[in-house]
Amino acid sequence: MRITSALANGITLLIPLSQFLCARHHSSTKLFVTGLSYDTNEPVLRDTFAQHGEIIEVKVICDHVTRKSRGYGFVCSFYSS
Repeated sequence: MRITSALANGITLLIPLSQFLCARHHSSTKLFVTGLSYDTNEPVLRDTFAQHGEIIEVKVICDHVTRKSRGYGFVCSFYSS
């Protein structure tokens, strides 16, 4: 639910609005990464992107049978504006 909908419907917020607005200056981005080597794993991907900012989550999509990378994954990073 969006904050504006919550306020319009009279729903009480769990945090003060000022803290929410302050927190909105921070954001996260989920990147789709493709072209990965089949030997790429999550620690390697995390280390590669960590030099560009704080990493929240890394997920390399693997084949269920071979447990090898399928060549793509996701990196969720955090930044402040």
